[in-house]
Amino acid sequence: MNIDLETIRKNYGMEKSEFADLIDMQEFYYSQYETRKELPSKYVYILWTKLKNFPVPADFFFYTSFVLEVNMRYHRMTQSDIAKMFDIANQSTISGYLRDNIPMYEKKEYFLKFRPLIMPSILLQNDKKAKLKEITDLEAKGNFILVEKRRIQKQNRIRSANAAV
Repeated sequence: MNIDLETIRKNYGMEKSEFADLIDMQEFYYSQYETRKELPSKYVYILWTKLKNFPVPADFFFYTSFVLEVNMRYHRMTQSDIAKMFDIANQSTISGYLRDNIPMYEKKEYFLKFRPLIMPSILLQNDKKAKLKEITDLEAKGNFILVEKRRIQKQNRIRSANAAV
């Protein structure tokens, strides 16, 4: 996800090494993310849990594997159907996404392929904190930036092969 890490890091008064340690990443790799101004949502989620008032987009928690599962069931789709819709070669990738409730903000545009996109409603009853914890209690797994780059490379190879013919 696109994020100005340098500005955010400086607002918290932290060095690169401190920020990298916070998300359990080597400083070298963190520096690359900071330069590209992108960070996988699993690390954004970790920062959100560890730093007070860490900025996440207002719709960050709308794009999770739980929402994917809700839409899959609503539209009566199989994991294979979802893999085809998302242009992911392997159905087992979808199984991996659905194993835990994980942030999937990098796949936001794929969710928009659902017509209509179903967002689970959150009924706030007596204990607001318990319900809030439910929607934000995710597993910090998955690195969809890498998956996305592989998908684009595959599409480019197919286009090149078709153009050569």
